Amino acid sequence: MVNNLKTIISKFWPFALLILLLPAYWFYEYGRKQFTVKNGDFVSELDEFLTQLSKRWQLGDIEGAWKQGNLTCADIPGNVEFIDSEFLKCNAHYLKCFFRQQEKSGKASIETKRFKFHADLTSMARLSGGDLKISFSEEKTKQQFSVRLEHNCHDTYLPQAVYSVGPEPRSELVWDNFGRDIFVDKNYVSYWDVWYFTDRPIPKTKKFYQPVMDFTPEQMHKYCQSLGKKLLDARVLDAASFYPTQFKQGYMFKSFYPWGKSRHIIKDEEINEKTCARFFTKECLQKYGQAAWFKTRTPGWTGVYYVLGGYMEYLENVMEEDRNVMVSNLNLDRASKWHRLGLRSKWQEKDRVAFRCMRIK
Repeated sequence: MVNNLKTIISKFWPFALLILLLPAYWFYEYGRKQFTVKNGDFVSELDEFLTQLSKRWQLGDIEGAWKQGNLTCADIPGNVEFIDSEFLKCNAHYLKCFFRQQEKSGKASIETKRFKFHADLTSMARLSGGDLKISFSEEKTKQQFSVRLEHNCHDTYLPQAVYSVGPEPRSELVWDNFGRDIFVDKNYVSYWDVWYFTDRPIPKTKKFYQPVMDFTPEQMHKYCQSLGKKLLDARVLDAASFYPTQFKQGYMFKSFYPWGKSRHIIKDEEINEKTCARFFTKECLQKYGQAAWFKTRTPGWTGVYYVLGGYMEYLENVMEEDRNVMVSNLNLDRASKWHRLGLRSKWQEKDRVAFRCMRIK
């Protein structure tokens, strides 16, 4: 009996082993491939998800839904008439409102071809420098992960070059930023910025979109330093405002205005929406009102806004300490001598001035 059993085992053990190994072989040849394909799909779709998320974060209200009143956002108070679309870029509150409305309408926060990603709005957290951390889960795979969005929409890069200081073509005050990456805030610091980055409450008498104009120079420095930045330097603003030309034998051509090469002060320019959108002065304020100012930017060649005709602006000036305020502002007549790039005066305590920051890497 025992001998017969041994004979049976010796004959059939290869078949028994094959039966035992067949499930493992099937998984290796087919299940593994199927899993790999699904995982590959998820990875490729994840790229599309990140592209959509980055676009929404950096471009904001692409469709114009908020401006048209089709996106309810209690987290962003105020009249849309006074707010430029730039405000919604890299804005955690806008992103939260957008995702919330997507979910309410039965859609995922972000949808790709095969997958649906849902944002966990309770996970949103502000990180250093204004970066945003937010968690997502994918509906089918149940995968969960977090994303860090860089707060990089509201400053602009100053190319490395040789620059001169002040309004005159001939200047002994020459500098360069070779080996340094300088990023300049496009806009003035607003009450919203101060609240968002420092949790300092917005004064009841102020609108959140208004530039901060009641800080002392010490407070300006402290605010910029809290973000790892510095108060904007006058020479950097000049470099970001004047269109660059070659510097030869101490001479660099400089126009009066950021949009052309003229060195003649504008006096009798027709006041209309086009000219005011380019350069907002007292005449524009009288004709169109305060709200119209928020539709203009007067950009320099680098994309820094309000280089003329905005508000008086306080600047750090290590080369000319007694010239630390850009005087050009919307309360001056169009023919005022102060409406000129690089022209500055000395700050007085009674002056109400805006300010902005810059960061150096």
